[in-house]
Amino acid sequence: MHTHPKSKTRFKSKCAEFDTIISCTKDELNGASLLVVRINAIDQFVLAYPCKHCQALIQKVGIRHLYYTDYNGQIVYRRI
Repeated sequence: MHTHPKSKTRFKSKCAEFDTIISCTKDELNGASLLVVRINAIDQFVLAYPCKHCQALIQKVGIRHLYYTDYNGQIVYRRI
């Protein structure tokens, strides 16, 4: 399964961002905030910055506030 239609790389599952976005309506996404968190095998927050395909999709659908975990497990904010 591809992570999303623009990706040429094969993974076991879709990106969480992509899966979330396609399950929402346009009205729900416009001006919305998105939190992306990744938790490793020992329950620590790790880097969860969206891939370039998801970044483009996030921008296209009108999400304006992106929060994600960084390498140190801290929540980072980025206005889109």
